[in-house]
Amino acid sequence: MRDEPKVSSVIQAFNRELPRIERPAVVFFNWRPDNPDAWRHEQVYNIDTSQPDDAPVVRVQDLGPRDIELVRYYAEKQPNRIFYRFQQDSQQLTRLGSVAEILANPDRLRPPTTMPATKPLTPGKGAPDDQD
Repeated sequence: MRDEPKVSSVIQAFNRELPRIERPAVVFFNWRPDNPDAWRHEQVYNIDTSQPDDAPVVRVQDLGPRDIELVRYYAEKQPNRIFYRFQQDSQQLTRLGSVAEILANPDRLRPPTTMPATKPLTPGKGAPDDQD
């Protein structure tokens, strides 16, 4: 439902990148696992269609080594999908490649080197996305 959106600064940054994305696409949303407050608001809602596979841009959590499972799924179902990664920390969108490109070189899925953790923001204490 869109009646009272609580859009985080991260998703606003992602929405600004949407015009650059080749469709149909899958975007892995990546975050540093050592930051427990990294996702204060869920970023992967696919509410524009009744089935996520019908969306021009499917948003998914980056599960690291398990990402290849989704590439294989789309190789069978929708092999024309293009894959991207959106880094929460840097708010950077990176094209990973087509299904065929990734299956030919699975290292394309390798996430960037994890940077040291920054101090997570505490809700209610100045966190930029704290709208409660």
